[in-house]
Amino acid sequence: MEISDFVKKNKIIALSNFNVSEVNAVDCFVVRTRTLSDNISVREYLSKICSNDKRLEDSCKMVNENSDFLNRIVMHLSTTELLKLFLMEALLGKYKNIVLVNFDMYFMEKELLFFKKLFRKLVDKYDKSIVMFCDNVNFMFDLVDEMYLNTADRIYEFDGKDLYNKKIYKYLDKPKIVDFIEYLGNNGKVFDNYTEMKELLKAIYREV
Repeated sequence: MEISDFVKKNKIIALSNFNVSEVNAVDCFVVRTRTLSDNISVREYLSKICSNDKRLEDSCKMVNENSDFLNRIVMHLSTTELLKLFLMEALLGKYKNIVLVNFDMYFMEKELLFFKKLFRKLVDKYDKSIVMFCDNVNFMFDLVDEMYLNTADRIYEFDGKDLYNKKIYKYLDKPKIVDFIEYLGNNGKVFDNYTEMKELLKAIYREV
């Protein structure tokens, strides 16, 4: 599968239920888990593409790290830290197209919210295009512009605002908020298009 077939300028595209081992990403930087055995600092690792201290420190902030991260030894980084390193590499290398492979699987919810804002900013303000392999609809809410769902019969295309489509949940786990909204609908209360439980509960309270 050629990733360039799904890249769309200044958009975030989600690919769900795809085999990531068959990815062919020409002209893209792929951020995915892999091990590094380099006994060098993050700064040294990134020096092949950037030696400017200010840009290096700014890239740390962009991935939710402070400048001390530059002194960490690459071979001792955790999985999430390595993903941050690869993302820094993509940003410093000025790649236009970034591919994220199951990025959401390795971070806690608080950091995922941070990265959702970052990815949206990269696309809206920094002229990036992102393709993300992701089966987590919670992470896609308020983030993706389009979603492609791979099934045995065909590949379905959905708009990013269409994540309540019941067809999706024949193949992916349904978020709790969608379950709850369906329950409310079955009891005569319509609350469509809420993606955060806190905001949904506020809406319900206003109706009481």
